[in-house]
Amino acid sequence: MKARLAVHIVVLTGMESDNLQMVSSDVASDNLQMVASDNLQMVASDVASDVASDNLHMVASNVASDNLQMVAGDVASDNLQMVAGDNLQMVASNVASDK
Repeated sequence: MKARLAVHIVVLTGMESDNLQMVSSDVASDNLQMVASDNLQMVASDVASDVASDNLHMVASNVASDNLQMVAGDVASDNLQMVAGDNLQMVASNVASDK
């Protein structure tokens, strides 16, 4: 009777060991998947943030460049009109004084 009891104890201990290994393996696998998923999300978030930041800088730079070109064009046009107007008045004045 003692021998049979010892065998049962060994079998139960072996089953518990198998169960413990399976549970450990499942937990380790779940933890690995969670960590991998979290890391992937963090990397994706960082990449998205960097891309958005780069795009924002490019857009801001392009807008600033366009605005600067427009202002420079307007100033040049205004200056050209003023010079042309002054020259025209001088020519008209010279023609009038010659007559």
